[in-house]
Formats: sequence, C-alpha cells, structure tokens
Amino acid sequence: MIRLQEPEPKPWEDNSAWQASWNEDECLLAHCPPGYWYDLVLISQIKRILEGELPPEMRLSFLEQLHKRVHGNLSVEAMQRVEPACATAMKMLGEIDGLQLEEKLRLMRRWNVIAVFVNLNPSILEAIKLFCHPSTRVAA
Repeated sequence: MIRLQEPEPKPWEDNSAWQASWNEDECLLAHCPPGYWYDLVLISQIKRILEGELPPEMRLSFLEQLHKRVHGNLSVEAMQRVEPACATAMKMLGEIDGLQLEEKLRLMRRWNVIAVFVNLNPSILEAIKLFCHPSTRVAA
C-alpha cells in the first residue's frame, strides 16, 4: 500500500521526515524514475482496452502502442506483469484525456496521483520490481 502524502509538499520543501517513514513499497516507487510511472499506467490502460472487442486494425494499433512502452529499464517481462486497469482507473484516465501531453506528464509525476493508480493496480509495483536497474531492484 502506497500512502498519500498529506499535504502534498512543494518540490523545494523538506521531505526528509516523510521519506524516513517510507515502507519498502514506497521506497521502491520513489526510486523508480517517474517517467516510467506513466508508461506503466498506460500499459494497464491499453491492456484493459484490449480486453474488449476491437477491429483487427485497431487491435494491432494498440498492440504496437503496448510494444512502444517497453524501453530502457522497462522490460517485456515487466510489461507482461502489469494487469489491466480497473474501471475506476479507466475513469480517472478518461478525465485527463483532454489535457495536453505536457500537462498529463506533469500530473502523472505527482506522488499522490501515482499512489492512487498503484493502490488500484498493485501489479504496477510488481512490474517495477522486475526492472533491471540496480537502484530499483528489490529481492522477491
């Protein structure tokens, strides 16, 4: 379980007391580069979409998007570990659809936002555990 940070601090504020209280999962999430957070959420969204009936060309397009999410430390194995998004996560993602990409990326880098997505879909955290980068690898 990833705890929300209340109130969410500004980047220039001292977070050391809060960081000292992190559990193992929170520490793991904090050491995962935030750019991967959105990729993992998008993987869960794409997998949910792929559960439905789609024309073959649209299904292929989504499979290609899924493939593009695999890069850097985010391995195929990690991508496969992510489960499809739940209805609540899909609704949340639908609400940010109208934002510009830059605004989406900024939003998805906020601790409390990713904490909600991880709590809704713990497989995101399981995928992070599979990353090859030594600073994010945790023994199972």
